[in-house]
Amino acid sequence: MKVTQKTIGQALLLILALALITSFFLLDLKTYFTLEYLKNSHESFLTYYADHQGLVIACYMLIYIIMAALSLPGAAVLTLAGGAFMGLVTGTIAVSFASTIGATLACAGSRFIFRDLVQRSFKDKLSAINSGLEREGRFYLFTLRLIPL
Repeated sequence: MKVTQKTIGQALLLILALALITSFFLLDLKTYFTLEYLKNSHESFLTYYADHQGLVIACYMLIYIIMAALSLPGAAVLTLAGGAFMGLVTGTIAVSFASTIGATLACAGSRFIFRDLVQRSFKDKLSAINSGLEREGRFYLFTLRLIPL
């Protein structure tokens, strides 16, 4: 395999993602994303939030983006915490933007890192899907959005 800037970038991105995921589990950070922990720290969080609203919202969104981008457990609890700690309107706005950015990063990262590998490995099986997407890509995306309904 020829080493290019693209492959170096992919390797660095993969190493960063793996380091973050490993750190999350080795440092047992999942204990901070439980309803019990959030319930116990509710009062101190509200006090800190009253004094440093902008900083708390920015840190909350950064944490949420990282968790969504890496598909780490705890996003549901973090979503509930956003509304409970920051209020319905602010929490909803922060969660909406952070989850969208995180999901976009997850999609872009997986496509950037794994696209070539998957295409090479499953070329014969994916050829029909790829040609269908080229012909009717907009319809495919539209129907994907309607699947939850």
